[in-house]
Amino acid sequence: MNLQQFEFQPLTSQNRNDALDFLIPNEESCVTLISRIVTDVSQNPFFYYILFEKNSVNNEKKIRGVIMISKGGLIQHHFENPQELENSNEFQKQLKKLLAGKKLYCIMGDKNGSSLLINSICKIFDGKLPYENREYLLLKYHPENLPDFLLEEKPHFHEIVKCNPSNLEDLFELQKNYDIVEVLPPGKEFNEVNCKTLLQKNLETQMIYAVKIENKFVAKAGSNAIGKNFIQLGGVFTDEKFRGQGLAQILIKELCKTIRNMNKEPVLFVQVKNESAKRAYRKVGFVYQSDYTICYYN
Repeated sequence: MNLQQFEFQPLTSQNRNDALDFLIPNEESCVTLISRIVTDVSQNPFFYYILFEKNSVNNEKKIRGVIMISKGGLIQHHFENPQELENSNEFQKQLKKLLAGKKLYCIMGDKNGSSLLINSICKIFDGKLPYENREYLLLKYHPENLPDFLLEEKPHFHEIVKCNPSNLEDLFELQKNYDIVEVLPPGKEFNEVNCKTLLQKNLETQMIYAVKIENKFVAKAGSNAIGKNFIQLGGVFTDEKFRGQGLAQILIKELCKTIRNMNKEPVLFVQVKNESAKRAYRKVGFVYQSDYTICYYN
């Protein structure tokens, strides 16, 4: 006899702290999700839900997951024991009810939770599968593991700029190329307006540093989510003409120093197949933490 029942309930001001208490022990893998919940969720274009498991014998409820769905179909998530949930017909029934009538464009989150959603969606929506999966590694900053010769601060003579909204046009070309190379799914066209809008917002709310050479920004890196205890880095990109000089590493080191001075810890994601980026991040002090998946649907 199945004594367990599942239910998705909207996140409210009354249960928001319960959701955060559930997420924070695994914050490094869901910094973006937490960063959006700690702000005023009523002002964000996202819908948030808590997955509760209820025992029908004693009516006890516990949180098994938190999921965010944007109007455009972006899903971010974190689940407890996702493999167990995948075997639950009741979970799939509730997920089908939750997703009914909603757009589905992208799922992003830790690999096991993403696999739960991908496999469940395939079952409940007649074999619907993503057309592209991208596998990433979550890396966490642990410079204490570095050998002494890498820990030494090597002098450099590059101008590092802490950017602000007035640098929108200066950074746009780097951001455009980053989006095309690292973000844009196959078959999708680059949208200049969306790119500039997001860059403007990040310049207002995030930390973005750039290297300036001969009055031109040639490399950039920044944060893209600020959580309770962690800050997620991203948007790392260097102009092709200036690669091989360690500019990205200089920027990442500067960001990590700033973040630790804020009593937070840096994390970032790197594509599994990007060997040069993985080597660069290891040299700065990042080590493997877990696996992460981003997939796209038509």
